[in-house]
Amino acid sequence: MAERTRGYAHRIDVRAPAEMVWQGLIDPGRMALWYGPRPRVSARAGGSYVAGFDKSLEREAYIDVFEPGRRLRLIYMPP
Repeated sequence: MAERTRGYAHRIDVRAPAEMVWQGLIDPGRMALWYGPRPRVSARAGGSYVAGFDKSLEREAYIDVFEPGRRLRLIYMPP
């Protein structure tokens, strides 16, 4: 049987200014407040997105779509 990929979309509605939410998603200093210590972000299309709670729970993603202030789509790498 051929392997198939699966998609996943996660939407969260937030009552905050869009710019504040955007900075919370791409600024490592602000990410650390909610997503765990030492996040690393190369904020651009084709960049990387790494966050986690500790070394055993770190996730890495590829930034597939980057539209500043509007849209961020991540493709997570296998753990």
